[in-house]
Amino acid sequence: MSTTFTARALELICGTPPQPLAALPAVRTAFEDTLAVTYAGWHEEVTRRVASACRDGASFRPDGPLVTEPENAALMLGTGAHALDYDDVNLDSSGHPSAVLVAALLAAVKERPETAGRLASAFAVALAFNTGLGQVLGFGHYEKGWHATSTVGPLAGAAAVAHLYGLDPSHTRNALGIAAAQAGGLQRNFGSMSKPLQAGLAAAAGLRAARLARLGVTANDDIFAAKGFFDLYRGEQGGVDPEQVTFNLERRVLSVKLYPCCYQTHRPIAAALEARAQMVAAGASPERIAKVELTGPYGSFIALRHSNPTLGSEGKFSAEHTVATALLDGKVGLEHFEPPAMTRPDIAALRRKVSKQEEPKAPGGKGVLESGVVRLLVVDESGRVMARSECELFPGSPKSPPTPPQLEAKVRDCLAAFNREAGRSMSYEQFQDFVGGLFGPARALTAAVARPAVN
Repeated sequence: MSTTFTARALELICGTPPQPLAALPAVRTAFEDTLAVTYAGWHEEVTRRVASACRDGASFRPDGPLVTEPENAALMLGTGAHALDYDDVNLDSSGHPSAVLVAALLAAVKERPETAGRLASAFAVALAFNTGLGQVLGFGHYEKGWHATSTVGPLAGAAAVAHLYGLDPSHTRNALGIAAAQAGGLQRNFGSMSKPLQAGLAAAAGLRAARLARLGVTANDDIFAAKGFFDLYRGEQGGVDPEQVTFNLERRVLSVKLYPCCYQTHRPIAAALEARAQMVAAGASPERIAKVELTGPYGSFIALRHSNPTLGSEGKFSAEHTVATALLDGKVGLEHFEPPAMTRPDIAALRRKVSKQEEPKAPGGKGVLESGVVRLLVVDESGRVMARSECELFPGSPKSPPTPPQLEAKVRDCLAAFNREAGRSMSYEQFQDFVGGLFGPARALTAAVARPAVN
């Protein structure tokens, strides 16, 4: 017999009527942001290597026809979206849902353009489901070492494509079971190519699960029952009771990244930028810094594994590198994870002066990524305090959302990175036309290769 969680999830996925994009404006932002960072990451080494492993993958582009298998397309799109760690975040699940969902849905809708009218609601439904899964797993899941993007991602991706396809509850049960069989991914891979690859694998797994279920492949009818997904993947400190979860399509749960690195670096970066502003106002030079002390609540630096990074992929998971960069340059951008920045003597010298420490875990407490306050203290060689700053809200989060100019600047920066590597030019206006055209019969889908539908 199904748990009520499963029954409510099926009602969400199969019973939510298709809604137009105009009714779900947050979806447009998520696609715009995710596809922008996908373009920026399209020529990263990991994306290129994944493309070379896929038949005709080297000639596939996000805005082009489906010249490869749909699951290969989802694999490349998900990897590219996460290659720069610039994609959005859901703090409820401690993961990156849009990289998975946009990749799976874009590949699916390219295969079956007639489903474009369901695209916006498919994303909204899957995001609500993703958030619910994250609430049940709790921070203990992430604390244990799982990469939530690739454990939760396959199930959310399967839910997205199941809604897009209009699968009935029976087929959707099977899709979720098949997706759960592919859930995995380790934080040990953070800083390596396998970190973004795990997002691509999750997108391909979600699409694969829905396609196999549509073709009649079966799975257990309730993978959330005893000894199922939740019992296996929850940490010692689980989240909320699954029977108490409510799915909300209206709640804003996505945080847009303003810096191209792990989200756990963003509060330290914001604190460092504030400290730098104080130093500039006082006429104090960064050259006089002797010590930088970074403190935060329990769990706030859990993913920041690289204290002395040598590669850009490692620098994205380094509080020391990102704080030093913010203090010296007053910004943290794509260029700060390229080889020249990773070997800059001034950055290397300053990051050796940065220390980080988490506060003790409260007895019986549960770590939450957005809890507490991150504090930064900058001291000179004489022991005098040069700056003192703190940051509570994550920049770009629902409580501190990006402004339209900030989002536009990010998109333009991503497109500039793509254009430099692609040898072609996609303008901001062309990009906006492409994104808007995805949600109905328009130019963005007319180039897609339609394949026979299987009911």
